Amino acid sequence: MTVQAQTVSADHKKRVMEAAQEAGIRFVNLQFTDVLGVVKTVSIPLHKLDDAIDHGLWFDGSSVEGFARIHRLHPGRLALRR
Repeated sequence: MTVQAQTVSADHKKRVMEAAQEAGIRFVNLQFTDVLGVVKTVSIPLHKLDDAIDHGLWFDGSSVEGFARIHRLHPGRLALRR
């Protein structure tokens, strides 16, 4: 699954990263909704945010309703991409 995000300018991304580092932020919560509309959260370390913005983020979707049951996990994964 691909989730489209708004394009982020290099200048805006740089300002966000600098502000987060100055504030001592170590982790960022990324949120999305499953197929039933329930909010889900993926937490990543701040140093991974730059790459996630540029290239998307892969994560295990086994606990996302409608994608795969936890007890029937298969290699399928979801992606967040811009």
